[in-house]
Amino acid sequence: MDLLQGDACRLPLPDGSVDAIICDIPFGRQHGTIEECRGGLYKALLLEFDRVVSREKSGRMVLISSLEQEPWVLEAAGLGQPFTEAIPESGPSPSDLKVRWTCKARRELKLGFLDAVILVLRWPDEADGKGGPVLPAKSNRLWWETTAGRGDWADLK
Repeated sequence: MDLLQGDACRLPLPDGSVDAIICDIPFGRQHGTIEECRGGLYKALLLEFDRVVSREKSGRMVLISSLEQEPWVLEAAGLGQPFTEAIPESGPSPSDLKVRWTCKARRELKLGFLDAVILVLRWPDEADGKGGPVLPAKSNRLWWETTAGRGDWADLK
């Protein structure tokens, strides 16, 4: 396993070379603005993740976002309702935005005073394609968590 740091919109990786991505995407608070995130950053990020995540190995992503930004992240992943936010000239064209993921889980949590959500996404398989994308309800636990919730996360280190 390798750990890289850099611009997530321009990853120095070959197409389809990544099995999984874990990313704390910008919320528009400490880095950038809410408008920049909604106006094209999320679409550019997901387009790049689309490029590098392997489809052959049922590629997956775990993203953390603010609950406020979740609709725009889901839209960038090809889920949710379309938004009419303008894409800046430097961003991808609308015809490039064909990223299609399946949302397997959504977990609500608090980051200090901020309401956040963990999104577990993966490339769809044949069974997922029937009836269009389905968005699971938000939960207080992911399927791998025990009833202690985040209390057991330290054991994963």
